[in-house]
Amino acid sequence: MRPTDILTGLIALASGAHSAALPRNDPYVGDLRTFGQVDCSADNQGVGTFTQSMTGICNQWPEAFSSIYVHLTDGWVFHAYTTSNCSDNGTFIQGSVPKDGYPVVCNNSPTKWIAYTVDRLEPQSPSDGSPTTSTPTSTPTPPTPPHGPPHGWPPHFGPPSDGSTQNNSS
Repeated sequence: MRPTDILTGLIALASGAHSAALPRNDPYVGDLRTFGQVDCSADNQGVGTFTQSMTGICNQWPEAFSSIYVHLTDGWVFHAYTTSNCSDNGTFIQGSVPKDGYPVVCNNSPTKWIAYTVDRLEPQSPSDGSPTTSTPTSTPTPPTPPHGPPHGWPPHFGPPSDGSTQNNSS
């Protein structure tokens, strides 16, 4: 083979490999970091990412966790569960803003969580049935997920009544 043929083939291969990237058909929704101990510092279990195909269903986490922080894109709500099939009421997990300079919101539980759900927040329409024409000024109410009513909504910023705690830490 001639050197020019080899060079031409390599250039074609390189440009073809670059254009062969697959489009992403499963949009990013958020990510989480879990810890085996409370306060989001000890027993770091790692990071997980969830995409749209993982929403609306019960997802088991590989290890039981006592604290978590979550980053969510707008329009989603996250719940953690103490049962593997998400049959308990679940605990609303407050999300953190994924930007530099914003504190991470650590969500804690004395009872270990083992599963989670991510559900879409549907826009609320007026009680008369007419379509919403302006941006709501209050916090939207999450839908009742298919696995049970949401627990802990709206977010409570004082001492929780169910024994779990939420701490702000950076």
